Amino acid sequence: MLNGPLKLLRSLVLSVARLLGGEIRDCRTGASLGRGLLLPWRGKILLIGVDETVAPVIVPQARITYWKQEIGFTRHAEPDFPRAEPAISLLKSSPYAGMPSRVMLVILDHRMPDEVSATIRQWIRHGIPEEDILLAYGGSRAGFEGVSAANIFFVSDPRLRTSDHQREAQSYRAIFSEVCERLKSSVFTHILFVEYDHIPLARDPAANYLKALVARDADVLCHKLRRIDSTIHPHWPGSPPASLRRPEILSMMGTGHFWKREAWEAVSGSDSLASWYLEIDLPTSAHELGFRVLGLPEQDRFVVNLTENLSFSADDALAAGAWTLHPVKKTAGPPAQ
Repeated sequence: MLNGPLKLLRSLVLSVARLLGGEIRDCRTGASLGRGLLLPWRGKILLIGVDETVAPVIVPQARITYWKQEIGFTRHAEPDFPRAEPAISLLKSSPYAGMPSRVMLVILDHRMPDEVSATIRQWIRHGIPEEDILLAYGGSRAGFEGVSAANIFFVSDPRLRTSDHQREAQSYRAIFSEVCERLKSSVFTHILFVEYDHIPLARDPAANYLKALVARDADVLCHKLRRIDSTIHPHWPGSPPASLRRPEILSMMGTGHFWKREAWEAVSGSDSLASWYLEIDLPTSAHELGFRVLGLPEQDRFVVNLTENLSFSADDALAAGAWTLHPVKKTAGPPAQ
């Protein structure tokens, strides 16, 4: 991760690029994609300052010209792909389909025992039964021994314990595998996964995720879901090549994803994309297996990657209809009771 001086330098460079550059518009829709600076460099074109996940395209010409051609930018449509095999057969033959819905909440935490316990109590106060909460602990062994939780397991996988998460391809695969082991003797039909600084706001937020999943006929729901193949999103060109049956590459937030049990177990058992960073591995693996992966755009403004990007207090977010809030580290807390 960038330290203070490098973050400041990056912000300065981006500000200058946006000031000197022009507005980039979607060549298909005309919508603004933000401001950015285009620079030729060693036979390539650098695009600096644009935050949107845009794809370069060759712009069609109404009349052939032999002296100029245009390169434009566009955005992929919001991911919404139909189910395919093997997901269709897996869901049809699933023994869980006829069971009453029950959600397992998986919380990933690495902090001191008292902080972990406070987070668990918070979810319990918001309507999640303690026996439905499973804690994945990624902190020290001593911290793990000190945590008092009904259901807990220790994650030793070095791919969880990365420093530069994106470049080191942080993975939640070990968590997925252990959860599958816990599911073998359980009646859970769905899984909600959250990181420690993702707090509940609404009463029983798991019920809201479940209601949205059913209403949208989805198998997996994710925050900040987008299609990133052939775009400037750094996780696409920065990932190892892979042979895919479905060519679309999806990206999501690493927290607040909601799964049908069948999809969770299928992804856990498929490791073809396991070397990828978790935020593209998990949704793309589910999509590749034929499951219907959809976003939660109405909730995305409450679930962002950096605290400085969060424009809501907990109370304001709750009043605006938020189910949950992320990230909430030491600078904010739950809404006033």
